[in-house]
Amino acid sequence: MNEEKYFATINEFTEKTPAKKMIIDAFKEITPDKNNWIAFVISFVLGVFFAAIIGINENTVKILLAIVGVLLNVLLYIFGYLFTIYAILLAFLSDKYIKELAKLKTDGVSSLMISTKYYESVLFLYFIGLCITGVILLFLNCIVNEWVLTSNYIINNSLAVLVLIIYFTYIFRIIYELKSAIYNTIVLFRESIAYKLLIIFKKEREGEHIDNDNK
Repeated sequence: MNEEKYFATINEFTEKTPAKKMIIDAFKEITPDKNNWIAFVISFVLGVFFAAIIGINENTVKILLAIVGVLLNVLLYIFGYLFTIYAILLAFLSDKYIKELAKLKTDGVSSLMISTKYYESVLFLYFIGLCITGVILLFLNCIVNEWVLTSNYIINNSLAVLVLIIYFTYIFRIIYELKSAIYNTIVLFRESIAYKLLIIFKKEREGEHIDNDNK
């Protein structure tokens, strides 16, 4: 039975998933639902707040250029942190603990796969955020501070605010997701340590039984 579970997990990891599907799965992590609607509301409110301030300002391009530059650095640091954590987890988890995660199933999917896919999804979300921020930064460096899309002041401000709401909401949402990534990391580390302690306890208990038998 265990062999079937192991091979099922191996098939999960060896299956070639298209990048498009992985990106779609990544967006499902931040899609508003009953479990994460608070995160979306907080991100949206912050997005509207900053978009309204920047979008109607006379120096929108100048202010946005400075903010996007800061956000790019922040996202790069977080992306590097997440990638490092992902690599450390793979190296830190013991073989026996990985076997246990491989045997545990949730809706037909191993716990090991669920944990791995979550970190992959978060990495994709930050990669997309970096790409969008990089494109915006490049665009802002190519235009003057007085640049406008149309001659209508109201239309320009409305479009600017709308685009910035979408951008800032997404950025704040993936930054907020860092909380869940840290939480999942802590849980995995704690469970791994607990499992190691359990193995040590079993070995000590077996050793006591052997000593008692020899007496």
